Amino acid sequence: MSVIKARKLVVSFFISELGYEKDAVQVLGIKKIEAGWEAKVIVTETNRHLKKLGYPPVYDKNIYFVNLDQDLEIVSYWTGECSEGED
Repeated sequence: MSVIKARKLVVSFFISELGYEKDAVQVLGIKKIEAGWEAKVIVTETNRHLKKLGYPPVYDKNIYFVNLDQDLEIVSYWTGECSEGED
C-alpha cells in the first residue's frame, strides 16, 4: 500500500463523508504504523460557536488524526489540539 493512496483516501473522507471543501483539508503527514497508517490533517473550518452568536465567519484551523487499517479502511478519527490564530 502506498502513502499516496492513503493520502487520497484521507482527503476523500473529509470531503465526501464530512462535507469539507477540498481547499479546507491539508494533510500534514502520513506514517506507517503496525496496525496500518496514521495521518495528521489540518482542517480549516468555521467557528460554530461564534456563528451561532451571529458573528461574521471566523475560521479555525483544527488538527485531526486519522487511523487506517492495513486495507486502507478508515477505522478512527479524532481532533487534536486546536491551532487557532496560527498562519
